[in-house]
Amino acid sequence: MLRVVTLPITPADGNGEFDRSFVTLFTPFVADIVAKDLMVKPTIMLNIVGMKSDVSGKSSESQMREYLGCLNRLGIAADAFNDAHDDYESYFGNLVTKLLKERKIISEAKQMVWCKCGRIEMPVEVANSILYTARHKTLLTGEDLASAVCKKCGSKLETSVDEVQLFRLQPARINVFPPIYREELQAIIKRLTDNGLIISRLHRAAHCCFDIDFRWSGFVNYIAKSNDEVVIVSSPTTLNQAARVILFTKMIEPSINIRLIVHPLLRVQDGGVVLSKMSISEFFYGIRNSLRSAYAVSNRSTMGFVRKHHSF
Repeated sequence: MLRVVTLPITPADGNGEFDRSFVTLFTPFVADIVAKDLMVKPTIMLNIVGMKSDVSGKSSESQMREYLGCLNRLGIAADAFNDAHDDYESYFGNLVTKLLKERKIISEAKQMVWCKCGRIEMPVEVANSILYTARHKTLLTGEDLASAVCKKCGSKLETSVDEVQLFRLQPARINVFPPIYREELQAIIKRLTDNGLIISRLHRAAHCCFDIDFRWSGFVNYIAKSNDEVVIVSSPTTLNQAARVILFTKMIEPSINIRLIVHPLLRVQDGGVVLSKMSISEFFYGIRNSLRSAYAVSNRSTMGFVRKHHSF
């Protein structure tokens, strides 16, 4: 069976409000085009567990309906599921048990750094690397480890030797289009497979939990069966996540044939409005006003033509 899927999309923002960036609609839009060309229905994966706040007071089903409602307004009809569903929870639990039995998940003592809110939790050497390269897409900021703080909670980092859970991915070839991303993906694969991925989170809750990215890494195995063909649609900014999902999928079920399609990055500026930062509500509000204006102009033009060429 052929499937076209997206990587997990979070339907609410960091404050639990349903007002994500318009960009969250673009990947499903491209996936819908690809799916129509292949004559199948796209599948949208929604990351509910990964939301950074629970203040919205809405169920996962409610948030999924709101997001899918936006897709419907764009004419995108898709299958969807979220990682908070009971069936997926059961699947994930069984998968972890299987990986533990196969010794693909192991325990190891590592010197870790972490903040009070638990958003930052990583090995000391990784934190030093981030600070040295001054990466922008990280919650960690500072000149060195001693002065580093979490951008979210503002706390200084603490250090401890923790017994963490490691998961080791195995290298696999990734079939990607356009091919200009091959070299970058090869570098990502090397980074993901050279060292084990720390999948446990000890400082985010009262008890040990699993990393959100690890929880949904097996979602393709959840929806696809042996010998299925899967097309994953991704943006250039989520190549790391795409590679992780593909390596994970092939490790669990090698017979699944996966292709990766990377769409262009959306960065449009028009009239001082940055579309890539526009919220979903602003986007639809703009469409509604534009349609009203277009209708008014069209109506005036039509009536002017009628009055000019016809007598009443």
